[in-house]
Amino acid sequence: MLTPRDFDWLSDQIQLHTGEYVSSTTLKRMWGYIDEPVNPRRFTLDLLAQFAGLSDYDAVKKQTPESQSNLTMAKFLSCKELAEGQKIRLRWHPDRVCVIELLHDCRFVIRESANSKLNAGDEFDCMQIIEGEKLYFSKVCHLGKMYPLYEIGNIDGVRFELIE
Repeated sequence: MLTPRDFDWLSDQIQLHTGEYVSSTTLKRMWGYIDEPVNPRRFTLDLLAQFAGLSDYDAVKKQTPESQSNLTMAKFLSCKELAEGQKIRLRWHPDRVCVIELLHDCRFVIRESANSKLNAGDEFDCMQIIEGEKLYFSKVCHLGKMYPLYEIGNIDGVRFELIE
């Protein structure tokens, strides 16, 4: 879910599989692609649950934390699919922001950092970014030292956007 066309496609798929329509704009709001408050109707939540293979939204709420696997429809970015030089803005709680740039082979450098322990010039590997989930960096080079792992977004996950 990286471009407006992706949301148009998802809207079409939902209609094809359920016979009901959810606008791409509604989906953009729900996935955080459009930074606006979202308060989806129960009908929309039930429809998305049905599209994911469940009976309704109540079935989603009944899933327990003990469940070891679930289907999800989160905004997702595979870093292997990015072009060298592509920049991404990351945001996480409470007011942290980093702009990262792909160097090569899922290796990134931080170009800008605000309110974070990470610094411009730090490098790390990252395979994927999932909207609203913790983000893990590996092989982190911070202030000249190597660290095996760094995680961000522990409270509410991360938000991301591609920068043109």
